[in-house]
Order: sequence, then structure tokens, then C-alpha cells
Amino acid sequence: MKQHTIVGRDMLKASPHVPLQRGSTVAEQHHERYDGSGYPHGLKGSEIYTPAAIVAVVDSYDAMTSDRPYQKAKSKEDVVKEIASMSGTLYDPKVVDAFLQVVEDFHQ
Repeated sequence: MKQHTIVGRDMLKASPHVPLQRGSTVAEQHHERYDGSGYPHGLKGSEIYTPAAIVAVVDSYDAMTSDRPYQKAKSKEDVVKEIASMSGTLYDPKVVDAFLQVVEDFHQ
């Protein structure tokens, strides 16, 4: 499972389309965590590409608010609280602050 970040990076890098090539770093780093506990490289803080840090928050929001075979969806309110509580640990605080400012726009 953890190899999907590397496989995704490699697929996007190999694309003849420049916009897809640019997305390779996002694919590679979207599971890195602000405190360095993520994968595949254990990057932390400002070492993480900001667009990847954004995708990390949005991907988590989507995963936690969707039914999964292994877990029922959580309420959107609970997910927002959980993401906010992990600011500075799993998620970039600047990204979480921006997310909290706009989440109500799609938080229905």
C-alpha cells in the first residue's frame, strides 16, 4: 500500500504531459506528515511540498467522511474537529487554517 506514492510519482513523471509531470511531487508526498511520521521519505514541516500538504488534508477529509469497507463515515463536524486537532502534528498549520476558513463552503 505504501508504494502507491512512488508508483503514482513514477507514472506522472513518465507522462508526456507537463501538467501531469508537475503533479508527480504531489503524488509522492501526499502521505508525508508535518511531524515527520509520514511516508515515503519521512519529510517534515517545510520539507513537504505545499500542494502535497493541501492534498493530505483534503484526502483525509474525503476518506473520513466517506463509507469505507473497513470503516463507516464520520460526521463532517467530527472530521473537521479531528483535522483541526492534528494541526502541527499530521498537517501543516497554515493548510489547516486555510481549510477551516473554506470548509463550510462544502461542509453540507
